[in-house]
Amino acid sequence: MNAPVIKTSVTATFLLKEPNIHLNDKKNRNETIIVFRVTAGRSVDVRLSTGYKINPRYWNKAKQRVKNVAAVTNAVRTNIDLDKIKNDFDKLVAQYIADRKAITKESIKEIYHTVSNSQLIAPVVEEKITFFKFCDEIFIPTKEKKLPKTRGKKSQTVGVYKQAIKHFKEFQEDERFDVDFDTIDMEFYYEFTEYMQDKVKKDGTNYSVNTIGKHIKTLCTILNEATALEYNTRLAYKSADFKIISEITTAIYLTNDELQRMISLDLSKYPKHEKARDIFIMGAETGQRVSDFNRFSECTIEIINNEEYFVVNQKKTGNKVHCFITPVMKQLMDARYNGKAPSKMIEQHINKYIKEVAEMTNINDVVVFERTEGRAKIKREMPKYSLVATHSARRSYATNKFKAGLKPSEIMHLTGHKTEREFLKYIREDGKTQTSRIINTEEFKNSYLNVV
Repeated sequence: MNAPVIKTSVTATFLLKEPNIHLNDKKNRNETIIVFRVTAGRSVDVRLSTGYKINPRYWNKAKQRVKNVAAVTNAVRTNIDLDKIKNDFDKLVAQYIADRKAITKESIKEIYHTVSNSQLIAPVVEEKITFFKFCDEIFIPTKEKKLPKTRGKKSQTVGVYKQAIKHFKEFQEDERFDVDFDTIDMEFYYEFTEYMQDKVKKDGTNYSVNTIGKHIKTLCTILNEATALEYNTRLAYKSADFKIISEITTAIYLTNDELQRMISLDLSKYPKHEKARDIFIMGAETGQRVSDFNRFSECTIEIINNEEYFVVNQKKTGNKVHCFITPVMKQLMDARYNGKAPSKMIEQHINKYIKEVAEMTNINDVVVFERTEGRAKIKREMPKYSLVATHSARRSYATNKFKAGLKPSEIMHLTGHKTEREFLKYIREDGKTQTSRIINTEEFKNSYLNVV
């Protein structure tokens, strides 16, 4: 006698064995089995393991599939396999019904056994992404795609990231400290900071406070991205004690008088020095970063109200800005470069030659240079020319315009500084100068009480 045929439809779905598993359960890495559930009529309800495990946060209940997110490395492959299980199962069930075979719990298991044996089912969906694996295979490649190239090479910002990661790896090796998402906490912060303070560079000096702080800042950038992509769940780095350490160090700017003397210097016998000087003046007259003023020759010139401007898409910010071509800039462009800006020069060469030009200009006031290196406060007396570099051009522009009376907001519009706090730190206005500037403003004078 034949077994009775179930005439009601057979329904197959995917669900999680433990959909509400506690997210902080470390024992099983927050994973649960993906179950293949089959129902037919009132009496048949079979639940079978697919062999896959998944964190519930990466499961789309409505679609009954794994979310295609970065944290699940083989989500696409998994969903293809699940689709094949379902399609092959439905076909065999349809064939069973067509052949008037009984749909029972046993036959469902038999059908599923046939289907599942034909699948290449991966036993685990999620792959453990360590901190360094995230850095090397996700964070850096993503940044290399997004950030602009300079001189055919990767962005300097990417270089800063790679340098910090290199130090984290050396710290792990030297100190035998396992660096991973779940170990980057206050203990790591103090250990890494002390390690960097004691670390000696190739030239025999120690790392400065600002360099160490820069690496901590990079670490926070990496962790923010890892957290957003759900690779990291530890938030110790957001603590107020997890500080990006820094200090204000000695930085110089050139006064208008010093710049004027530099422009007047006859360098016709020294063409490389002359070109470096001219490029530097382009920066000192526009307040742009070296990555921008060093490539004015590639920019178009636009005329606005009979005035000429370089149209610049800033490398760092991507912002489009108009840089006014001042009379001095126009003069040197016409005199030596056929009305164009000087062509690009390697930044290291500009730094080398501009120091020598500053020395030739007798910019030799003694400057007391101070900063913390390792655990010691270093204080050196240095001639001013030895501290002149490409960034001095931008600093000179901002400081001279500020001292001339332009408002910070107006200068920031031209230089691209984001906050007034950063701008004022950039120009390094001392307390006496700031007090003198404030009391000589019309607004302050108008606030006086009247003399009676």
